[in-house]
Amino acid sequence: MSQPAGAGQSVTVSASPFTYTATQPSLAIISGGLVTLIEVAMDGITFVSIGILSGQFVLPRGAQLRITAPVTRPTLMVYPL
Repeated sequence: MSQPAGAGQSVTVSASPFTYTATQPSLAIISGGLVTLIEVAMDGITFVSIGILSGQFVLPRGAQLRITAPVTRPTLMVYPL
């Protein structure tokens, strides 16, 4: 028996770079905009480039996702896991 997926939350990507911190295990989806870099950090200090400029990312609680989009902001949707 499957369970319904949790409702997604749209997160406003403001200044560049923008950092999102996962408050719970989440699926983050980045699309659109003119993204030049996406990085992730597990300790809030050491950010590592993901190597792609859009897509979906599984984040454990406390992980940070940093998005650099100096011209046009992307859409960020976050779904609880």
